[in-house]
Amino acid sequence: MKNILNFTQHEATPEQLAAGVVEPCADNKERIRQLLTFNELPTQAELRQRATDCAVLASLLVRKYDCDAVMVGGAPFFMSHLESALRSFRVRFCYSFSRREAEEQIQPDGSVRKTHVFKHVGFIFGEEEA
Repeated sequence: MKNILNFTQHEATPEQLAAGVVEPCADNKERIRQLLTFNELPTQAELRQRATDCAVLASLLVRKYDCDAVMVGGAPFFMSHLESALRSFRVRFCYSFSRREAEEQIQPDGSVRKTHVFKHVGFIFGEEEA
């Protein structure tokens, strides 16, 4: 498999980068963030248009960055629209699978602070077309 383009609002983790995730340039990343961010309640038409805009951009960027898939993520209400649009543009997509792990840190006063970190484990790809 070639690389996977990070098509999320967030920066890829070191584990994701080591697994072949590629970050787009700053301008492309900002456009991705704009497309994936909803500050107002969207209509169904807006969701479909935004998904199409994402798919057009993703289809261009996978070629630019020599990737064969995009890693997606974002608002759950948008993912079915995005998946459908990506399929229509024949852009493979996947989601990152992370394991939540607890870490304990002893504080200077002797107390223990427990935090949870998410460790990248692998990718879950959208179903393949027949």
